[in-house]
Amino acid sequence: MNILMVVSSIAVLIGLAAMPYGYYGLLRIVLSLTGAVGFVEARRRGLETYMWVFGVVVVVYNPVLPVKLGDKSLWIVLNVVTLIVLWAGARQLAATARRSVLQDPTRHE
Repeated sequence: MNILMVVSSIAVLIGLAAMPYGYYGLLRIVLSLTGAVGFVEARRRGLETYMWVFGVVVVVYNPVLPVKLGDKSLWIVLNVVTLIVLWAGARQLAATARRSVLQDPTRHE
């Protein structure tokens, strides 16, 4: 998940500049993939709140039925908020993984 988070963060930062329209399609794919992986991990660890958070990310950034906000400034705000939420979720997933390993050292996640 950490590698995906770094890639997503870099992709969003690049997207803050004026890029060709096709780049934003790629950004949607990257962010929806990150959200989907986060959703699966949150579900596996029983983190219902983060299942919803990651699920919303998947819906907002899905490339099949794209959400149209129009103005780039709205997307910039949404992208920054999304990064904050994704990093918070990734941090929670990592903390949950550490706790489960501490409770059962024979378990490998």
